[in-house]
Amino acid sequence: MIRFYLFLGGVILLVTAAAMWAARYVTAGEKLTKLRMYTALFNIGSTLAMGWCWGNMNGTAKIILHVFTILMMAEIGFILFVAIGVGIRCLKRLISTPLVSPVDERRRRILKGAVLYPTAAAAASLYGGLVEKDGTVVNNYDIPLKEPAHKSLDGYRIVQLSDVHCGPFLMPDRLGELLEKAAGLGGDVLVLTGDVFDDNETNEEAIEIVNRSCDKFKDGIVFIFGNHEYFRNMSLIEEKLSGSKIKVLRNQSLCLAGKEGTEASLYLAGVDYPRRRDIFDRLAKEYTEEAYRNIPSGAVSVLLAHHPDFIDRGAEQGAAAVLTGHTHGGQIGLLGVSIAPPIFKYMRGVYRVDGKEKKKTLGYVHSGNGSWFPFRLGCPPEIAVFTLKK
Repeated sequence: MIRFYLFLGGVILLVTAAAMWAARYVTAGEKLTKLRMYTALFNIGSTLAMGWCWGNMNGTAKIILHVFTILMMAEIGFILFVAIGVGIRCLKRLISTPLVSPVDERRRRILKGAVLYPTAAAAASLYGGLVEKDGTVVNNYDIPLKEPAHKSLDGYRIVQLSDVHCGPFLMPDRLGELLEKAAGLGGDVLVLTGDVFDDNETNEEAIEIVNRSCDKFKDGIVFIFGNHEYFRNMSLIEEKLSGSKIKVLRNQSLCLAGKEGTEASLYLAGVDYPRRRDIFDRLAKEYTEEAYRNIPSGAVSVLLAHHPDFIDRGAEQGAAAVLTGHTHGGQIGLLGVSIAPPIFKYMRGVYRVDGKEKKKTLGYVHSGNGSWFPFRLGCPPEIAVFTLKK
């Protein structure tokens, strides 16, 4: 947790310094000095306010956090738009012949920037904070079947939700709507890859809503734990899940289709979340090997894991696909690619990884259905659908 706060403090300092630099493109003189002072005070105040809100997530705190998130993202958007504008002007200077002009170009640029940059930043921030964060999209992918013995599995469909973070920003009623939408996609099974039950006040209700949806999928709903379930009342979550129809995989496997124990079968393997960062890699390897212990050689397998580092572990076991989450796709992207700091090896979307016997494993990092903070831009929440294809 200390590392997280140090990282957050570093980000705020970087944003503050960048905002002070960008301010010179919208004003000058005494007004520039005041704007920079107000920017620093705003960043300090908003950081303290948002920290208080995360620790006291009631109705008022939720509204305050949402407002400050939109304002902070508008500031970051302003910095980015200024940087882009400056970059374009520098490029123009390099490729064009300078003209002598009596016009005060700096004053002209400031007048333009005073309107253009804040307007663009505000529009992007409002869209991300009020529209896109709730605009769930459906993405379809194929998992190739390469062996003749697997032809009976052709057309089997796996629907994935992840990182719902049911709580203040995604209440149980919206979880129910999300499950209804997922059920309407014709999937054979729904998989939930962790960080679903993330609020002590609503977890019991959320589990019951998921439980009622199990019969809407031919092979039910399969769940694995993420790190956020461990932050909550884990004993209650385990108790309610054990009394439900939700199938929980904890370093275990489950035969979904075909003849069990043969090549002509489809297995889901699911791993627990390794909570010790100092031995994460060792635990990930152990968990994956345990989950694959009863899967016959040659069978089609799909590994469910919360953390995307498991993509490599699944490839080692010869998984046809590894479905993960955890990163939320960075929550900010451009043209389908995350532009958030690349703190994970696999950040968002599809990866093709060399696996067992030189076969390719499809690794997938789900963009998530909920949020760390109530904002998404260029990275909408998603329902991912995977179809096994000959």
